[in-house]
Amino acid sequence: MSLTSLNNDVWQKMRNGFARFGLGVKTGIDLPGETAGLRGKTDDEHKGNALDESFGQYDTYTPMQMAQYVATIANGGYRVRPHVVESITQRKENSDMDQLQTTIGTQVLGTVGWTDSERQAIWEGMHLVVHGSGPYVTGASMKTVKPDISAKTGTAETTTNGQQTYSSTAISYVPNRDVAVAVVIPGISNQSEDAVSIPITNAIWQAYWNDVENSGN
Repeated sequence: MSLTSLNNDVWQKMRNGFARFGLGVKTGIDLPGETAGLRGKTDDEHKGNALDESFGQYDTYTPMQMAQYVATIANGGYRVRPHVVESITQRKENSDMDQLQTTIGTQVLGTVGWTDSERQAIWEGMHLVVHGSGPYVTGASMKTVKPDISAKTGTAETTTNGQQTYSSTAISYVPNRDVAVAVVIPGISNQSEDAVSIPITNAIWQAYWNDVENSGN
């Protein structure tokens, strides 16, 4: 079918929607040099790529954006600013004691604004990625994680130093828990290893449940 009559505002509509989850915008992390990712062209010659954009295969996002994205889904729709620094202290003069100067609190940058039914559709879809029974279930090897996780996997065809490569991605979370995991492995030279993010995801969850959640920490 022809897409010549497609309104150009479709690009901004989609990107505004993705941005509410943290995709295509800076996450606000307290590290220098963050980028907003890469946006594809939107002129008439690339109008057909609006279809690719609609299911996530046109613009390119950073690993931190993927982390903020899945955290937003997991926590019920709040886009929270990520941070590495928890607090800042200063050593008192002529003392061995540190004095607390600043504590970095939680900052909500925005909300998705979805309905309960829209949220449930996304949660159910990501649950089926791991626990479904159809032929296109891509995360079945994550069924071993307990408690059960919901996830989305992906493989992007990329170019590294002029050679065709692949980027393996897996985002996951446990509904109604304050934890989510995003794994992005770029520049894989062998397509047979394009699912390498899945065993890494499994290992991270196992370590989390053993060493954090169950340690009384």
